[in-house]
Amino acid sequence: MAWWDTRPWDAREQWTLEPLVGLGPLRFGMRPDEVTAALGEDSPSVTHDAGTGVGSAQYTDWGVTAAYGEQSQLVAVKVDVMGGPQVKLRGIDLIARAPSEVRSDIDRLARQDGACARVNWSGVGSHLVSGA
Repeated sequence: MAWWDTRPWDAREQWTLEPLVGLGPLRFGMRPDEVTAALGEDSPSVTHDAGTGVGSAQYTDWGVTAAYGEQSQLVAVKVDVMGGPQVKLRGIDLIARAPSEVRSDIDRLARQDGACARVNWSGVGSHLVSGA
């Protein structure tokens, strides 16, 4: 999918984010062959840092990139906003919305759970801290 192409919203898979567990059919901790099997895409575009196990694999048919940590286990999933799956966290759409709206919804969820959401150093993500 070229950078200017957009997959129609209603043609996208719907995935649920389960914090610290997984996203859609992917589970954090999976090995690269398990991710490939779960997505059913034969030949992802793979990059890695030789000898460390750290790397990523881009699954263009799905519009996602799997990121692997030092033990070659799935640690994160990047979703392409132009063609990747729709992603929800407890009923909240996380894709194709203004970041400020998503942040507000995540803050509300965190408060309901007695936690707080914090933005990372680059301002592009957040994490939840319980017992705020």
